[in-house]
Amino acid sequence: MSKSFDPRYVLRQVSNELLEDLLEGQSQTVDVPWSELKETQIEPIFSAWQSMPIEPRRAIELILRDVFSMANDHGVRAIMEEANRQGNTSLLDDLAGDVSRFDIAMRTCLQADAVWSVASQFAKADEVSGGRYWIRRTNVPEGTLNVEPDNVIVLQKAIAAFYQAGQGRGRQCVIEHLIRADGSHYFFAYLDDYTDTYLKVVESGKFARVCETHAFQVLFVMSADLKTLDMFVHGGKQVYEPLQQIFTRVILSIELPPEDPELHPYALGVLLDPKFSFPTDPADGILSVEVVSANVRAKGGSQRRIVLKPDQQLGPCDFQSMIDEWVNTENVPRSIMHMYGITLRFNFDRSDPELPSKMQFSISCPNRCSLKNLPDDQREIGERYLKFWGIDRAVDSEVAVSAD
Repeated sequence: MSKSFDPRYVLRQVSNELLEDLLEGQSQTVDVPWSELKETQIEPIFSAWQSMPIEPRRAIELILRDVFSMANDHGVRAIMEEANRQGNTSLLDDLAGDVSRFDIAMRTCLQADAVWSVASQFAKADEVSGGRYWIRRTNVPEGTLNVEPDNVIVLQKAIAAFYQAGQGRGRQCVIEHLIRADGSHYFFAYLDDYTDTYLKVVESGKFARVCETHAFQVLFVMSADLKTLDMFVHGGKQVYEPLQQIFTRVILSIELPPEDPELHPYALGVLLDPKFSFPTDPADGILSVEVVSANVRAKGGSQRRIVLKPDQQLGPCDFQSMIDEWVNTENVPRSIMHMYGITLRFNFDRSDPELPSKMQFSISCPNRCSLKNLPDDQREIGERYLKFWGIDRAVDSEVAVSAD
């Protein structure tokens, strides 16, 4: 059973030298006979701390809490790792003389804020790694990592929109992106939770009920080789799967396939890329490929959905234009859209007289496609391009169910 925070316990574990730095660092006159005190003789130190004004007293309490949470294997390992990564040899030399985990944590907190702020984040992540809410996804397809600040903001907006649509919370999201010594990318996402009422001591010294909005956290960890995605998130499959897809769509510019592609062979999300243009081989005699209609909803559990029917007279690009013009992408960015059904039309130049001027078929997720109902020559063209565009990801297209 883990020990709960006790300030006296922490004070006893930290050397007097560092406790003096802690108290004196609050710009307060401290009446403590430091030269006369033995180690672990903390009552004069405790009394001096408690007699301070409220602000420095609270500041020291927060430091003691942080040191308490870092004085363990995860914390010390993260401190040493980050100090080495930052090349802080001065701190490493000082820590070499500390035998107590509490001294290592306190010294880092007081003397190396840059190391402390990052190491404390990694230590918290290590504590939850492998636990109940830790989700691992392996075999992530190859993508292009984009961790530029502007793109991290895109991820912030997408995660906020996902939680707002599905749970009515998380309207604000802030992400801190950190790179660990092993090259892994950590994305600490903080979102505003539901407002709650708490009993709190106010300035008058009385108790009062106050409304506060706290934050909850979601953590993404992308391995250095970009093949493994770990997550810490509360909620079941209906929460972590869409978040995995949102993350890879924004950060890696890929559509994350389901873990069992034979059950979910169709990935219509590739069509949400504004740069997607239905590339074809001129030898097939295809003039254009158009979206006739598309069924779209937001990831996150909301049952609201829309059907987009582009104007065919405006050409194949009208589908992308409709998304930009008809959908409020501030509330529902492309990164959280889920396209669960689509009808496509191939327009042929009739260079092959065996082919019609138009070929139309529908796809609906997870595994239904009306191509099975078309003549073999048309079906073969359609299936070939669905694979070429990355829409059909099944190893064997026969797993697709014929749609009436």
